[in-house]
Amino acid sequence: MIFSFVRQSENGIPELHAFPSALAEKVEYAVQLLTPSQMHSASDTVISVRLAAENLSIPYRVYYDKQQLLNCANSSGSVALIALCLGTRHYDGYLRELCLRRLLLVEESWIAPFVIQLLGEYVIEVVQPIHERFLDGVEKKYQDFFCENVKYCEYLVCRAVSYWNEYYRGRFPKHKDYPAVKALAALQSAAMSGRSKG
Repeated sequence: MIFSFVRQSENGIPELHAFPSALAEKVEYAVQLLTPSQMHSASDTVISVRLAAENLSIPYRVYYDKQQLLNCANSSGSVALIALCLGTRHYDGYLRELCLRRLLLVEESWIAPFVIQLLGEYVIEVVQPIHERFLDGVEKKYQDFFCENVKYCEYLVCRAVSYWNEYYRGRFPKHKDYPAVKALAALQSAAMSGRSKG
């Protein structure tokens, strides 16, 4: 299942389920910094994916105070990266783009689901940086994520084509030229090529 529904009260801190269990303490600390001034709790709708054989449930949207999120993202280490990842799920598209651009420079494999999900969303300013990054080659962390989540990535292609049809057909006459579709095609090609070599 790609999208599912969880009741927040039954799951304690929902953001804990969005990251590998090894990061639990860091996630809990980051969430303590982020939640005091949030508008309301993370959405009950989650994105269900796998990462290194762990099931993750990533909130579809979060509603943290923007400045609080930026402050946390400007700290150091894993806590900052966790804040950036959660920032890609923020209701504000400008903040999603800002967080994404910083995450694209990060090596950690656990950022992959947060980056790839953005290819299935409608804001082209968020899609474009991923496409540009993939022009230089698709990093192994994204290839590995694709191989563990093939159906999910196929679903993202469907979403990308749908958004192209609704909003960007005039700008990109062929859906294959839409940056999200191109990025997802590059991801699939790199993952399949990497699998055949391995």
